[in-house]
Order: sequence, then structure tokens, then C-alpha cells
Amino acid sequence: MIKDTLSFMEKYKPLHPAMAKAIDYLTKTDLSHLLPGRYDIDGDNLYAMINEYETKPLYESEWEAHRKYIDIQCMIKGQEQISYANIDRMESKGPYDADHDVLFLLGQSDDELLLKEGDVAIFWPEDVHRPGIANKKPVLVKKVVIKVRL
Repeated sequence: MIKDTLSFMEKYKPLHPAMAKAIDYLTKTDLSHLLPGRYDIDGDNLYAMINEYETKPLYESEWEAHRKYIDIQCMIKGQEQISYANIDRMESKGPYDADHDVLFLLGQSDDELLLKEGDVAIFWPEDVHRPGIANKKPVLVKKVVIKVRL
């Protein structure tokens, strides 16, 4: 798991062949004007999902992990808590859903991060995460999640 800000994302471009294109999209696109939905960058290999939602209490959130994609999450507006843990310390809640590339899990948090406007978090398949958690009180957020196929 990596947490940084948009202004320092350049150094992460060598981490994966598609990372440079993903970071260019994040840093060169006016994300604030995009409507919720999917935006293809390179078809199913690389795409952005713009999401708007209200953050929720911890007890309403679920642990998730992905096998086919790296998640690059960038907060456009608002802020949210995200819990994260290593997948080795978690227990599967059910079968892996290959169609939606999601595995729901149960377990305890290794740590939490606060994702504020302009912050970016990168989650690899071993980084189980629980996003969308309210920090003190629910707020409306707008976030982009870039999906980078492994």
C-alpha cells in the first residue's frame, strides 16, 4: 500500500508498465468535472471509475481485495478513512467473484489512513482495504479509482 499526494506521483511510474499512463491521467485530467461512471483509458486494461457517495460508519463498511487489478484511489472532493491490512491476516467471507474482481474478507485492520482532497492511495492485490468510512461524521465525497490490470 502506498499513500502520497498527486504532486508526488511521478516517482511511482516505474512500478508497473501501465502506471505511467494511469498517473498521467490522474495528473492531467480535470477530474472535478467528470460525472460518475467509467472512463476507459486503455479498455479493460486501464480505466477510471468516478464515484460519488456519502461516507458511512465503520460497521457498515466491508473489507475487499482484488486479484486482477491494482487500485489507485484519488480523492477529488471530501475525505474518508480507509482501513487496510495484509491479506495473509484476513479470512475469506465468501468465494472470489471473478466477474467483478472482488473478494470480501473478515479480519482486523493493520492501520488506517485519511484520504483527503489530492491524496492518492495505491492498493495491490495483497492490500485488503475498507474504503468509504466517515471521519467523525458522514460527508459527500467524489473519488476516482483507476483500475490497472496486472
